[in-house]
Amino acid sequence: MDILYSAIIIDDIEFCIEILQKLLLNYKNITVVDCATTVNEAQKLIKIHQPDLVFLDVELNDKNGLDLYRNIQDSIDWSMQVILYSSHNEFLEEGFHISVFDYLKKPVTKENLDIVIQHFLKERKKKKLESDKSFNPLKKIKIKVLTATSILHLNIEDIVYFEYDNCDDKRIWYVYSTKLKKYTLFPKLYTNDILNFSPEFIKIDSTHIINYSYMFEIENCRYISMKVFDNIICKLPVSRRYYKKLTSRSK
Repeated sequence: MDILYSAIIIDDIEFCIEILQKLLLNYKNITVVDCATTVNEAQKLIKIHQPDLVFLDVELNDKNGLDLYRNIQDSIDWSMQVILYSSHNEFLEEGFHISVFDYLKKPVTKENLDIVIQHFLKERKKKKLESDKSFNPLKKIKIKVLTATSILHLNIEDIVYFEYDNCDDKRIWYVYSTKLKKYTLFPKLYTNDILNFSPEFIKIDSTHIINYSYMFEIENCRYISMKVFDNIICKLPVSRRYYKKLTSRSK
């Protein structure tokens, strides 16, 4: 079964959005989840949907598309590829300087779009193969954390959950251990980096990742109880978005 990838189109011209949407219907494994015509709207939708793919027009009415991407880059903690699309080639070099994935020339044609989409799908397939090869359930993975005086290495089974702190732009992940101690994850990692450590690590909302091995129960579809050595040590919120994934795994 093919993996389904989500996409968002950002363009201030509705007609261009409609053309691109229609062309993307030819790809069963890519679905357009939303569209935006302004930078403010785009920022909100990207945060809500966390898409795999973003088609970003450079010249928007209220702001430059490249500036939009610069401003949100540090907050993207999932795997998202940005494809610039514009009628002007002079933005190409600047776009690659800020790590855009690819470039699509306007007006968009079926042939040019197919080249870009195949590039995207090939890259995703390559990453998945690399991830599958690197995963070894028998291998002891060590996760670095900071203590007051040194760096400590924790095993997967030593960790109950992770908590993200975005206050004052800290953008730090904290680790809570089975010994009820709180550590700072080191070095700074993205959400996907943590999830790739182990299939037991599961995201339950925007700020928490749990070790599924210590999940005891879900209360009222809203809270997860974490249990260590027969003791309930905490209750964490679970969002609607991740609740379904969690319950499907529990079955």
